[in-house]
Amino acid sequence: MGRGELFDNQASTTHIEPELVSRVFGYGAARSAFMTFGHRVSEPIAKTCARVRRDFSPYLDGELSPEREQALQRHVAECSACAAHLEELRTLTRGLRRLPRPAVPPDLARQILGALERESRKAPTWFELFRALGRLAFIHPKAAAMAISVLLTTALLGALLSVLRPVPEVPLAYYSAPIALNAQQYGLLNGGAELPTGSYTFPRLRSSGHLERLFRAASSDQLVVVTFVHPDGRASLVDIVAPSRLVDPAEVQTSFSNVRFEPAKRAGQQPVSTQLVMLLHRLDVTY
Repeated sequence: MGRGELFDNQASTTHIEPELVSRVFGYGAARSAFMTFGHRVSEPIAKTCARVRRDFSPYLDGELSPEREQALQRHVAECSACAAHLEELRTLTRGLRRLPRPAVPPDLARQILGALERESRKAPTWFELFRALGRLAFIHPKAAAMAISVLLTTALLGALLSVLRPVPEVPLAYYSAPIALNAQQYGLLNGGAELPTGSYTFPRLRSSGHLERLFRAASSDQLVVVTFVHPDGRASLVDIVAPSRLVDPAEVQTSFSNVRFEPAKRAGQQPVSTQLVMLLHRLDVTY
């Protein structure tokens, strides 16, 4: 046996006998070979054994590829430890295969269907509902995050809209206190005309019509106008005293078209016509 054959034979195992090396090469060579060559061979072989043993289970099941199966067989032929381990696994596999297979209960299908029916009849509780939602959120985290974002946005938007309600349009407000005059005073207000004696009351506004258009046309929040109130409550605009800015006559006619008064009355019963000077204020109320 030459030196090359000795190293080839010993390199196939994980253990090198120092006595055998010392008889062939001497004590110093044996020590050097054991310290250097032994460390170089043992670690790769140990890794090879671990890698090969991971293939034992698919090898016994017939699921290993032909290339890896040939490599496993070559290694087992050279490694007695792996061969013994493989034989133990093969014996264990044979014993497990000889065990009787458990029989399927004849009423297994009926038991499963009964359990499913009982579960479906259970009324869902809040806890089960939250648990189901939690499972869905865990399975689909992106969809759950989007749904939560939509719900929060909707809730915040609803709360904001409930606070920022639109301000309702407030119509023009008028106040006209009843005023009673005698015939002489009433005549002075109507150009000095002589009127039958008695008590006269001033007309009062019942419908403002479209006076807001007149304010917009005059570009002012205060107007002084002279109007003639007919016995039937209609009003005719005579003149605009203030502001002095000219206003379109068509706009004036439209503004007073639907203005209605409760006409002036003599003795509280008979409607009479009268000339009226009106001071109009526009007041915007917001809340």
